[in-house]
Amino acid sequence: MVKTIQYRMENGEQVELSLNFVLLYKLRSEDERTYKRLNRVLMKGASEILEIVDLLYGAYKAKNMDGISYEQFKEQMNQDFAYNNNITNRLMGYKKN
Repeated sequence: MVKTIQYRMENGEQVELSLNFVLLYKLRSEDERTYKRLNRVLMKGASEILEIVDLLYGAYKAKNMDGISYEQFKEQMNQDFAYNNNITNRLMGYKKN
């Protein structure tokens, strides 16, 4: 998994996302609900397209514990499906073909 990557929000703002294990431990202890959503997607895969939001927000929250809420993230996240798919693949450590 990638340590930290840049993510472009819909308004152009750049934020950091991370699935670093140290940050995931902190996320689990400080925001268990977000951690469980993220963990479900990571361990079992997304069962529907909107669960990509859970993965992206979990990676955002792990790196930005004092950041925006889940609802705010959904409203402000990049709306480009291909971009979000690429970011998700990078977070998961998948290589481009």
